[in-house]
Amino acid sequence: MKILVADDSKAMRMIVVRTLRQAGYTGHEVLEAQNGREAFTMARSLFPDLILSDWNMPEMNGIDFLKALRGTGDTTPFCFVTSEGSDEMRATKSVSEIASELGVKFLLEGSAQAHKEKVRISVQLINAEMDKSVWSKVFMESMDDIFAIQTSVAEVVAKELN
Repeated sequence: MKILVADDSKAMRMIVVRTLRQAGYTGHEVLEAQNGREAFTMARSLFPDLILSDWNMPEMNGIDFLKALRGTGDTTPFCFVTSEGSDEMRATKSVSEIASELGVKFLLEGSAQAHKEKVRISVQLINAEMDKSVWSKVFMESMDDIFAIQTSVAEVVAKELN
C-alpha cells in the first residue's frame, strides 16, 4: 500500500507517519508532500492508495487539492488530518453538503483539552453523507507520553474504519 501524506509542517508529517507506523501500518510506502500542489502532482504520477492531507497549506490548500484530484476522475480514498479549524471551514455549508460536493463519506472530528498533567481527547466519526454520528469516544490520559495517546486514538479510528 502506498500512502501520501501532505502537510506544510514537517513536524506534522512526522507525527502522522509515526502514528501510522504505531497503528500497525508498517511495511507500507509513505510518500510526503509539502503542499497541495506538490501532493496533486505526486498523486497523479505515483498513484497512492490513500491520501492524508492537511486542510491549510500554501500554494494549494487541502480542499483545492481534493477538488482538483476529483476533477480528474481520481477516486483515491482521501482523509483530512488537520490540527486547526476556523469559522470559515464550518460556516458556508453543512457537513452533508460538503461531503456530497467532495465525495467524502466520513468525517473524523475531535478536540483536545489539557489540564495540568492530563489530556482529554474527544473523537467523533461522522457519516458525512447522512450528517450523523457513527460513534464517539473520549480518551482521558496522562500527558506523560503524548505518542501513546496518539497511538490509542489511531488504533480505535483504524479499527472503526476497517
